[in-house]
Amino acid sequence: MKKIYLFLLTVIILITYSFGLIESKKKKNLKYKIISLGKTKKSKEIPIIIFLHGAGERGSDNKKQLTVGLPKLIESLNLMKISCDIVVPQCPENSKWVDTEWGAKSHKMSKETSEPLGEVIALVDSIIYANSKNKQLKIYLTGISMGGFGTWELLQRFPEKFKAAMPICGGADTSLACKLKGIPIWAFHGKNDKVVLPSRTSDIVNEIKKCGGTPKSSFFEKVGHLSWDKVYGNPKYIKWLINQ
Repeated sequence: MKKIYLFLLTVIILITYSFGLIESKKKKNLKYKIISLGKTKKSKEIPIIIFLHGAGERGSDNKKQLTVGLPKLIESLNLMKISCDIVVPQCPENSKWVDTEWGAKSHKMSKETSEPLGEVIALVDSIIYANSKNKQLKIYLTGISMGGFGTWELLQRFPEKFKAAMPICGGADTSLACKLKGIPIWAFHGKNDKVVLPSRTSDIVNEIKKCGGTPKSSFFEKVGHLSWDKVYGNPKYIKWLINQ
C-alpha cells in the first residue's frame, strides 16, 4: 500500500507550495511538491499539470526539480492568469524516469516501469482517487529531457489518465505508437540537439500519425538540447495545453 503525506509549506502572493512523499513497496520515498497558482476559480475547475524534470534536477532535497524549465512555465501561467495545480515529483539521484540511454536512436519499453516512474503513477492515481467525484478533472502531462522520456512512457502505459501532453526533447517506443492516437499531443525538440536526437520526437510523431492520430510537433531552428524555455515561455503552447 502506498501512502501519501501532504503538508502546507508557504504561500507567496497567489502561489501556494505543498510537499509530500510517496512511499513505494521498497520503502523508498519519491518526494514531490504541489504548486497552486491563482485559485480564483472553483476548485473543481482547476486543471492539474504533472511536470517531470530532467536528469540534472535529480536528488532528495525536494528543491532542485523546481529550478529548470518550471520557472518559465509558472511565469507564463501567471501572466495568462491561469489557475492550476502543478505537481512536481523529484527523481532520486542515480535513477531515471525511464531506464534507457538518452542518446540512443530508439528503445523498447520495459515490462515494468522504473521505480520512480511507478511512484509517479501512484501519485497520479491518488489525485484521481481524491477527485473521484469531480467529473471535470483534467490532468495534463509535460516533461523535459529525461522527463520527456517519462512523459511519453506514462502516456503509452496509461493513456486514459491524461487529457493532453507536451513532451519536450524526449523519446518513446515507436512500436507502441497506436496507444497514443487518441491523445492530444504537442511534442517539441531543438533541431541541433546532440543529447537526445531530434529523430526521437519525429519518429514517434510520424508513427502516431500512421495509426490515425493527429499529434503536433515543433522543431526549433538553431536550438540544441535546452529547448524547454522556448516552449514554456510561449503562451500559444500553454494555451493549447490548457484548452484540451
